Amino acid sequence: MLSVVRHQPHPELDRRRSILDLLLGAHALARKQCENRAMSDEKQPSFESQLSELEAVVKELESGDLPLERALALFEKGTELTVACRKQLEEAESRVEQLVKRGSQVVPEPLPPRTDS
Repeated sequence: MLSVVRHQPHPELDRRRSILDLLLGAHALARKQCENRAMSDEKQPSFESQLSELEAVVKELESGDLPLERALALFEKGTELTVACRKQLEEAESRVEQLVKRGSQVVPEPLPPRTDS
């Protein structure tokens, strides 16, 4: 007959396993976030390409002699591009830091928000 030996739980091992599980979960989450960020960066056109496209839309609109439907489609596209460019500019502004010298230290300080709209 076999006898079953039951081990008493070891609190320190359980604590370490819990910490390890948390770390592995955090690592998996961070990896997923990095992958998602990389995918979204690849999908989003650059500011420069969107601005160039917006300039082409404006140029075509200013040329005149467009059928109404074409003018409306261009206007809609221009509005979308304007919103996208403005969003990218606002994101860039929020990342910029102004270095301010205080005494003998240089301290990063966020730029004050824009007041003009």
